[in-house]
Amino acid sequence: ATAAPARTILTLLGGAGPIPADADWAAVDRLAGMHRLQPLLHARHRDNPAIPAAIRTGWAAAYRAGAMTTLTIKADLADCLALLRAAGIEPLAMKGAWLAWHAYPHAAERPLRDLDLLLPLDRARDGLELLLGAGWTYAEAPDLPIEQLLLVDKSPPPLIAPRGTAIELHWHAWFPTGRLD
Repeated sequence: ATAAPARTILTLLGGAGPIPADADWAAVDRLAGMHRLQPLLHARHRDNPAIPAAIRTGWAAAYRAGAMTTLTIKADLADCLALLRAAGIEPLAMKGAWLAWHAYPHAAERPLRDLDLLLPLDRARDGLELLLGAGWTYAEAPDLPIEQLLLVDKSPPPLIAPRGTAIELHWHAWFPTGRLD
């Protein structure tokens, strides 16, 4: 029997024992791609001869692509923070927006789809309007007016930065109590 791809990935990520000799590397690579783990696997195993060279080459390409993407994302984050802070709004970076640059040796190792920023509730509307006025656009139109969203949701639809990064502005870290789904 061939070692399960998930078990092989967990071994590669956590160092829990030797890499299975019977690993199905094509399946491991597919699963790693689905979970956006190829850059992290490259960082940890770039020179590991137990992993086929073709797989390591693909992981290296994913790492390079991730590194390039993080440059754009970091620039959009810096622009967003500068705009908000200039208006006296102090956001809190959450999840990947913080982790990528503070918990990983290189941001390319942390998969990012969007950035999440928590705004003070009393300044959330101001922050949203500021970014919209600076050229940011909604990924999709909100289904409620901002006044109602502030009461019943944790965030409006994501905003798209001028360079293309999706940023979610949150005014709650979770859905408000009493919200009807």
